[in-house]
Amino acid sequence: MSACAAWVPGGSSTAPHATRSSSRGGAFSSNHRQRRRRQASQIHAQQRDDDAELDIVERFVGKLFGRQALDDPTPGGLKRLSGDAAKELYPAVTDEFAAPLPGDSADVAQLRPLLAQTQLEGVPLRLAFDAERDGWSPQAFHERVDGFGAALVVAETAGGATIGGYNARGWVSLGEDRDSVACFLFTWRDGDLSKRPVKLPKVGGAALAVIRDQPSAGIFFGTDGWAAPLAPGKERSAKCKLGPMYARMPDGGKSLFAAEESPKGTLLTSLRVYVAEGAGEEWELNGIVWSTKTSG
Repeated sequence: MSACAAWVPGGSSTAPHATRSSSRGGAFSSNHRQRRRRQASQIHAQQRDDDAELDIVERFVGKLFGRQALDDPTPGGLKRLSGDAAKELYPAVTDEFAAPLPGDSADVAQLRPLLAQTQLEGVPLRLAFDAERDGWSPQAFHERVDGFGAALVVAETAGGATIGGYNARGWVSLGEDRDSVACFLFTWRDGDLSKRPVKLPKVGGAALAVIRDQPSAGIFFGTDGWAAPLAPGKERSAKCKLGPMYARMPDGGKSLFAAEESPKGTLLTSLRVYVAEGAGEEWELNGIVWSTKTSG
């Protein structure tokens, strides 16, 4: 037998250098597999940490469409809801009140508590429409509020009540009804804004929260609810009927107005609308589809 060969069972011979090479190859392969297992373990641990930060809906979407869908700001061409907009998927809260913002004017600071858990809660507001300044007409109203999104309407009645409503969808004058469970009405029946207001949420679902969104019509919260039509010759008239569309008063009352005022009709001494600061949207008809663009 040659001095450079090693006997192996079965009668074959193997060179010593081949044995050493095979040993080194096996060690490399083992180390490589260990590194891959460690890397996979680290990746799985990171995914578990990431999953722990997701809510149940995000975890479901991630499993259904893949994690890349969670990183896409417009998955499938759909715009994600911001945190503030997502709040308005639910009925208005009636037992929480927002704190004024540092830059709020005196009148906005008094109204800010109404806006808890709405998209206007944490943003600067501006007075978009003032009937005393701009005119008591549907045209003047729509010229100044259309396309600016969510809006807070505030009115004072001849009997001294401060009343109004929050339109989560805003006005656009396309003749449609505006549906949202986040809309609500409110009142300070005695006009004392130092007290907590009474907030009355939409009832019966989102439908018909605000109706008659058209250039010739004024303000209508529900088919019943609160209306300031701004009709010619009756520009300051308002009416109210709580229950069918918006919740009744805590004592079962059907009116936002002062105690001595009839819900069938009263007069307004002021009417104002506040919206978020910033540019609005312009609506244009593209074929048979309405689309929006930001106005200057």
